[in-house]
Amino acid sequence: MERAYKLEFAGERAGSLYVSCCGLSKTEPLHSFGPAQKPYYLIHYILRGKGRFSLRNKEFQLSSGNGFLIPPEELSFYQADEKEPWTYIWVGFQGEMAERILQNIGLTVVNPVFCSDHSEELYQAVKDMMEHNTYGISNDLRRNGQLQVFLSVIADGVTTQEHGEVDRADHYVERAIAYIRSNYCNPIRVTDVADYVCVNRSYLYTLFKNALGMSPQQFLTNYRVHKAMELLRTTELPVESIALSCGYTDPLVFTKAFKHVKRISPSGYRKEVRTGEINKNQDYLKQIEGTLLLKGGTMMKEQLLAKFGEVFGSTEGAAVYFAPGRVNLIGEHTDYNGGHVFPCALTIGTYGVARVRKDNMLQFYSMNFEQLGVIGSSLEDLKPEKEADWTNYPKGVIWAFDKKGYPVTSGMDLLLYGNIPNGSGLSSSASVEVLTGFILRDFFGFDVTNQDLALIGQYSENNFNGVNCGIMDQFAIAMGKKDHAIFLDTADLSYTYAPIHLSGAKIVIACSNKKRGLGDSKYNERRSECEEALRRVQKVKKVENWGALTEAEFEEIKGAIGDEVLERRAKHAVYENQRTIKAVAALQNNDITLFGELMNASHVSLRDDYEVTGIELDTLVEEAWKVPGVIGSRMTGAGFGGCTISIVRDEAIEEFIKQVGEAYEKKIGYAADFYVVEIGDGPCKLK
Repeated sequence: MERAYKLEFAGERAGSLYVSCCGLSKTEPLHSFGPAQKPYYLIHYILRGKGRFSLRNKEFQLSSGNGFLIPPEELSFYQADEKEPWTYIWVGFQGEMAERILQNIGLTVVNPVFCSDHSEELYQAVKDMMEHNTYGISNDLRRNGQLQVFLSVIADGVTTQEHGEVDRADHYVERAIAYIRSNYCNPIRVTDVADYVCVNRSYLYTLFKNALGMSPQQFLTNYRVHKAMELLRTTELPVESIALSCGYTDPLVFTKAFKHVKRISPSGYRKEVRTGEINKNQDYLKQIEGTLLLKGGTMMKEQLLAKFGEVFGSTEGAAVYFAPGRVNLIGEHTDYNGGHVFPCALTIGTYGVARVRKDNMLQFYSMNFEQLGVIGSSLEDLKPEKEADWTNYPKGVIWAFDKKGYPVTSGMDLLLYGNIPNGSGLSSSASVEVLTGFILRDFFGFDVTNQDLALIGQYSENNFNGVNCGIMDQFAIAMGKKDHAIFLDTADLSYTYAPIHLSGAKIVIACSNKKRGLGDSKYNERRSECEEALRRVQKVKKVENWGALTEAEFEEIKGAIGDEVLERRAKHAVYENQRTIKAVAALQNNDITLFGELMNASHVSLRDDYEVTGIELDTLVEEAWKVPGVIGSRMTGAGFGGCTISIVRDEAIEEFIKQVGEAYEKKIGYAADFYVVEIGDGPCKLK
């Protein structure tokens, strides 16, 4: 049996909240609907029986007392149980207030399922709607009133599944994103978004930076620009009309915003699309809106597993893992010179889904490089290949395990997703290496420690991929500890954890967006120069490495180097090591001002003595030094592009990003990206 009435409304009757359709359905066994989309919100509430519901690759097993929301334009599927097919009531509705009401209740695309024990009240509300199914103002008002009763009953007793797993901050961000999606075409401002979410603008800024790595203004601008891209690709509308359609009343302001995001004018973008020079299949909006879901927890795990199943056919036997990225607070280019470093693991990094195969084949897939598809190899043919691209990193680790006496005896399928900007200097490659080693240890039971994983990762990068990196990156990632940095002596790998208390300040990463790879940079050249300088000094004095010398000892013997360039390289290695020791002591004494001064001095040395900065990194740092509230700023990583790290007072972060970002784009010609980061743990298997 099925009773259902579909009610259509003329435009003038559409208001802030109104019924589109409603009904009662008693289904047959295995009766299904979808996959399909609806143009309105649709809530089902189960009176009797069982069934399953799928939305965004997540499946829910439901029974009487459960309900589920299908948002508009979202692909969904639901099916009755074979033995106990369900009977449910359903209401479709829309209007200006619909999304906001559902957000306040706690029903979203992330949390679409609820429980309620008020079945009789919900049934009576829908029954009343069905009984007043004819047109006319009286019945319209009656139905819409019962819709409000229906929603109020849900709100009164609702318990959303996974509600405890969803961070309140993410809920605010999700509501803000929903508001932007619905209102980007109007000239809204960030203050309007904050008012809608009911938080102040500064707090909203912090929430967005933590959740998405960008400010609310950046998100709003990016969303508008990428909506404009759709119109530029698919319509012949003039740029002025597209600007208005995307919330810009001034075409010149729109053009400036578009160029800031895409580094090309709107008309230039349209021209390149027409000539096929821009990938029409790019989908920035899905990527950025998915960032919140890929932040962690159950939903992130479900999404990754769903993608793994899509790529490799099933998820049977698959497990999900994570390895962080890293940033070095101070101590740059000292790790291969026997000095000290002071890195920490980050909460951003690389996620992996993997399973063992029954053959010797290796199948790799990256969600960050989907255009490359699945890249295959085998255990019998492990060698670095240019066409293997990023897979040379996991292949190298498998190769290194074998060389160290831990042979990998079965192939595997591996899917990766990283939220570390590639080429940024935050060690995306080392993150992949440690992640691969962690997975191999879990799969094959190898008796290796996390420190061993770091050493194997370094060995693979040195000997398989030909990059003479030190141990710092892999060590920081493998040994990471939440809210602590690692004071590591790279000469003997002795280390201590140092708690990081920045007292009213945060770590801000600025990505120059000048990409570089260690192999094709001057990284190897700098290492060779330090080694040559050391060989010359060792002819007159016994010196194990540059980390063994104080500044005064270096000044006494530097004449033996006999080359001005080599002398400057060695000077940086010695002085940077001593700066690192002093910086850690400063933190232990809660002297954050001295710590910042040592960071600044580190950058000057990297710029003048080691010459690894360049105009991009120098601009970011020098502009940072001008901003009140910046405690210290320096380049981090290998250099030659990549990132800077700054310690910034909380109240100055927004101005820092605005001022440094504008100055950088004006001087360099394209935008930098900024990330407020947190210190996290080392690799793990997600439960």
